[in-house]
Amino acid sequence: MNPTEKQLLPVLSIDLGASYTKLAWRERWEFDPQRSNPQNRFTSPSVPIKIDGAFLVPSIVLDPGEGREWQFGNDAALSTPGPSARLFRNWKATLFDADTTEQEVAQDSLVAKSFFGWLKDKLRRRYRVGEALVRVCVPEFDPRSQEIGVCRLLDALEGAGWARSQLLVVAEPKANVLGLASKGRNHVNVFPDTPPIAFLRSIFDPNSPLICAAKKATAGGFPIKLVTIDIGAFTTDIAVCLASSEIKVECQYSYKHGVAALDNALQDLIRAGGVDPSNLPHSEFEIGKRTVYGGEASQWAVGNRSATLEENCMDVTIAKFTDDLLQMCQTETSGAHWFVVTGGGGEIPLILNRIRSKLEAGGLRYVQELFPDLDQRIATALGGASVVLDFSDFGDSSGNPQQPYPMSSVGRPCECAGANKECVKCQGTGWLTGFESVAKLRSGDRQPLAEFVPTGKPSRPEDEVLPKRVLRNVTPKPSNGGLAPGSKPPNILEPDERIDVSEIVECLRGQESKVTQQFGLEGWMGQLVFGAEQWSAESRRRILQDHSSATGKAAWLRLLCLGTCLGVRAQPRYIKSFWENKLPEIWRVLIPTDLDQLEAKDYERKLNDVFVNAIHREFNDMRATGEDAELWRRIFYDFRKLHHFVYLNDLPCSLLELARQPGLPANALVNFLKSGFLPSGNKRWVGAIGQSMTAPLLFLMRELRRLAMIDARFDASCFYMNSPARRVARQLKWISESESTWFDIESLVEMSRTCHERMNTEMPELLPFFDLPLQWFAFNNSR
Repeated sequence: MNPTEKQLLPVLSIDLGASYTKLAWRERWEFDPQRSNPQNRFTSPSVPIKIDGAFLVPSIVLDPGEGREWQFGNDAALSTPGPSARLFRNWKATLFDADTTEQEVAQDSLVAKSFFGWLKDKLRRRYRVGEALVRVCVPEFDPRSQEIGVCRLLDALEGAGWARSQLLVVAEPKANVLGLASKGRNHVNVFPDTPPIAFLRSIFDPNSPLICAAKKATAGGFPIKLVTIDIGAFTTDIAVCLASSEIKVECQYSYKHGVAALDNALQDLIRAGGVDPSNLPHSEFEIGKRTVYGGEASQWAVGNRSATLEENCMDVTIAKFTDDLLQMCQTETSGAHWFVVTGGGGEIPLILNRIRSKLEAGGLRYVQELFPDLDQRIATALGGASVVLDFSDFGDSSGNPQQPYPMSSVGRPCECAGANKECVKCQGTGWLTGFESVAKLRSGDRQPLAEFVPTGKPSRPEDEVLPKRVLRNVTPKPSNGGLAPGSKPPNILEPDERIDVSEIVECLRGQESKVTQQFGLEGWMGQLVFGAEQWSAESRRRILQDHSSATGKAAWLRLLCLGTCLGVRAQPRYIKSFWENKLPEIWRVLIPTDLDQLEAKDYERKLNDVFVNAIHREFNDMRATGEDAELWRRIFYDFRKLHHFVYLNDLPCSLLELARQPGLPANALVNFLKSGFLPSGNKRWVGAIGQSMTAPLLFLMRELRRLAMIDARFDASCFYMNSPARRVARQLKWISESESTWFDIESLVEMSRTCHERMNTEMPELLPFFDLPLQWFAFNNSR
């Protein structure tokens, strides 16, 4: 059976957050009824959309006053409010508040309509939004708040120019799960005698870390119960889903408990210090609050007034916020096996660590690593654009794909104001909504969103414009979000935005020295390996070639240990700080100045003493702040193993001898380092790096090649294909979307080979830099 005309339309997904709005787009299905299924199947991915260069669009509206034009998004976030200006933040909360005043509803409805109008104008320049279905991600509240909030929100969208027939909704918790699990993948099959159906096995990718782990954990048993906790500014969205070879939402709910509550408490502290936070630029408040929530001291200044907040001043408030959240979602987390924390609140260390501590103590496993290479703050928008919502019954108790959500009036207060609980007009709710049965909204049942279908016509004229003067007399509510003054939006590459090789070349031009300093052994990494001296390339090469000397072995050990640390998902400055501040004693024992010390009877005892001292450190608080466990794990096993290989097994000598053998394929050295595999005719080398390093093995290959320690035969295995490099390679269309999510060593070596071939063909002048241009573009692109 053929899809309907509506099912062929493109889809715009809007995840309206109180702090940031995220968008995603699904292209039109170019269906031809004359073709068979393989040619007709739909597989175009859903992709996030940038506005003004960023995926995260501040949900901010600024009225500068004095009759000037309103500002939106980044422009509003970066502006300093003047004396007559009004900055509108967290207006989404008003729309979903069933008990708010008529004046507040009028104000924030106009703000919402203006914001959506600006958004549509931005989108129409690149996307066919006029013909697209628009699916809005909304909280899953109690029935009354849910229905009233949805109607107000969709009424604002209609006022911004979208037709009623275009509008759909999906619950935010469900969309978040779908985005996390699918990462934007789509697949719809068409067969002669059945309706089009989403191919879930392909969409959830049987080779993804999530599905592989779930299938392994559920082999021969029941599905894994996974809880997603998405902490936003306005709400925390909880979804419980069953994971095996597919994902199915079991239940979901949204709690009005978000980071905006912390922002309000922080603003009270700033105000108590003598500074009015309403006079701060929104972006400055956003940067400052991250400092405070991270436990650091902060300075706040407006004019000649300043306030100082001490370290950990918000810790008690954040801890209570987190405990309240865990109490709210106790029902959803009870009986679960795994959990994951997403959203802006999940990026606050104290919140994440406290949630982990409580839930892991209850036997749940934290599985954030099962969602690699995905900016989890855009997951809900990606889920909202998925074909799963149109061609399956994903988590829908009705068993039917979602249909467009008819619109009704935004509503108005009843004459009884809710005082008459027997009122025949409003059923005692105090609100006239135009629904068939308002009594249904008063029941405590958490019914599926699809069951609430408003009827009737708006109670006010369609073209009525609320007077702007209403805005002058209402103080806006504080919120969060924004960017630093004068800064550009985050440099995150957009999956559907093609990068031309000329952009890579231009980005690198004149920056060669900076690139090698930042990502090669010429800079901070070289200092960690060879010491603080500014060694030339020739000097570094000589040290590594002299692998039998104490100096040479020390450099080899540090180089290999650096590779294991690069495998930790941590910022380079964190690795550098840990290395310089926590490891001096480790190096004093691991790296003897005289190789005869290795024969000393007390050498192993000294080494063991260092590790015993490390594990008996005192912690400053209940969070074990400063333990650096992820890196210490590398030392307890990986560093000691590599020490044995370098000093006793002479791994560097074996590697360089192998590199001199003729007729070796490009991947021979990587295979040898990873598994001890030697070319045909030789036995397997005992003692391999194994799981201590995967992608960083290619970093090691690249630096050895750049130092001319190995020859050009191995160039195809010298592209360090970490996440940033894979992302840019995908944008260049050198590798596919699915390939960019693979991180096993065979796939990484194959991607390295592909990138080498494409660079040799398209920009051969950059070949001596290997993957460095990709790294530089990913982190320093200013587009």
